[in-house]
Amino acid sequence: MSRKKELTEMPMPKGVAKRWRKKYQGHIYYFRGDYETAAKTWHAKRTELETTEAEDQPNWYRARFQRMLEWCQAQGMVEDVEAVTKALEGTDLDLSKLWWSYDDREKGIWSERLRQMERPAKEPTTIGQAVEAFLAAQYVRVAANAISAGYYDLLRRSLNHFADTIGRRVGVASITGLTLSTYHSAVLGKVSKDGWSPDYASGYIRSMKTFVTWAWETELIENKPRNLEGGRLTIETKAKKIKVFTNDEIKVLLGAATERNKLYIMLMLNTGMTQKDLSDLRPDEVDWTKGRIKRKRSKTRKFENVPVVEYPLWSATFALLKKFGSRKGERVLSNADGGTLITETLTEDGKYSKTDNARCLFGKLVRRLVKDKKLKTFKPLKVFRKTSPSRLEDKPEFAACARYFGGWSPRGVSERHYIAVPQATFDRAVMWLAKSYGLEK
Repeated sequence: MSRKKELTEMPMPKGVAKRWRKKYQGHIYYFRGDYETAAKTWHAKRTELETTEAEDQPNWYRARFQRMLEWCQAQGMVEDVEAVTKALEGTDLDLSKLWWSYDDREKGIWSERLRQMERPAKEPTTIGQAVEAFLAAQYVRVAANAISAGYYDLLRRSLNHFADTIGRRVGVASITGLTLSTYHSAVLGKVSKDGWSPDYASGYIRSMKTFVTWAWETELIENKPRNLEGGRLTIETKAKKIKVFTNDEIKVLLGAATERNKLYIMLMLNTGMTQKDLSDLRPDEVDWTKGRIKRKRSKTRKFENVPVVEYPLWSATFALLKKFGSRKGERVLSNADGGTLITETLTEDGKYSKTDNARCLFGKLVRRLVKDKKLKTFKPLKVFRKTSPSRLEDKPEFAACARYFGGWSPRGVSERHYIAVPQATFDRAVMWLAKSYGLEK
């Protein structure tokens, strides 16, 4: 396979010598003659430009690598993050040669990416432009771990729907309460005619409110719409019946599960973890001698009023954790190949991608058991999250432990400031759960 040419051939009249062009750092350079001669001339010119840049801006290449690192982190490009970090930390490396080796390998894509990142932003005037500006700001927050890639994906889908519904070329400054009411009606139509669930539709309305609030705070719209707050733009959702696993179902699942899958199930029952919690569990959160886990939920780690809960581990849970858990590194649990249980990434164009090894492993198990008629219905892995708290609520002696077990925020002033579950009582509640499931005597 022939290598792609660095220079672009220009269409010339018949009989006129060939001419080539090269775009570099926003400038276009032209060269005459055959390709080999033009390429040599370009290489000499680039060396001259590099020398000038290096002399005028000593940290020019280091700054480029820093921006490149930001991009790689945002995209979840682990290997590139490690390589670029190593380049920035090195003292003997020729950063100029290293930069061009990256840029040439990717056919100049890095130069173009950085030009886009460094290009001064124009103030958006239309709804479409404002949505793009808002999403760009949220994209940066994903890279900084301020929001999840999944939440960004919801914002991207819902706000593009908002822009398409209202009109991308409509002036953003013209957004009023009527605009919001019109969009609310359009989403309600999706619920009644197109089969959207009320929960799904509510996510779109919440995203719209977040965007409009941002537009007002950044002064893209002069007045905050009066119906932005309050209940007029809500979509009613019915309270769902809480699903839980029964003792018989748990017995069947644990009996058919691999040891690794069994560990995930046991931890969810024992500590109320979700798949994200399993993936984020750190070695320093586990007491490897006493068999206890002390942590905040991953989802609410940044909130001060969410409790740090200490869970005693059941003997079977602790035995499996010691067998499969790592006591070093960033994470206790990994998949069979040593990778992260959950990965969330954004592609270059902002598309969302997610892998969930725990859910995938559990899903295969349940589908097989349902097919073999050993289980009646399919229940997803997240049902374990509600199973133990629901069982505690049904036990008067331990009802006060239910919310604490789930790591949920306290409700009201009394729970927040005055009511604390004693650790001894909580320990008894957690150990009682094991007995109620028939897992310990």
